[in-house]
Amino acid sequence: MSNLANDVCVLCGSETLYPTNTPINERVNYIKGAGQLCYSCSSDVYGYFED
Repeated sequence: MSNLANDVCVLCGSETLYPTNTPINERVNYIKGAGQLCYSCSSDVYGYFED
């Protein structure tokens, strides 16, 4: 098992649940052209958590 770092939220910089090598089509709250959002920022932007 590798020790890959998790991706960070493009808005707040907090660590997300996704390792950096997780394909974007397997992620939740990923914004094409911007990057990964954490659940908190996704809720702030969209008004709900995307599952």
